[in-house]
Amino acid sequence: MKRHAAHTKHSLPSAARKRSSRKIDSAKHESFHLFSFSMKKYQEILQDLERRRRKLYRRLKQFGARSNLAWSDVKQGVRAAAKQMDHAVKKAMTDLR
Repeated sequence: MKRHAAHTKHSLPSAARKRSSRKIDSAKHESFHLFSFSMKKYQEILQDLERRRRKLYRRLKQFGARSNLAWSDVKQGVRAAAKQMDHAVKKAMTDLR
């Protein structure tokens, strides 16, 4: 019986080591899957941000082109208004003489 008890003592640490080893392997496996999942999500988020950046740059480019056109329109409008004002002042001066 003592022999069996001694054998059991040695078996328990061995069984505990096996259980610990399985738990560690399982944790490694799970962490690998979590890491892979995290990397996949990271890549998806990064791709989405890149897509949004390209879209924003296109919009900014369009807005810049529009603002240049709008500025040209404003300048033309100011020139036309100044020309009409000059014409109206000259006409008023002529009418007053």
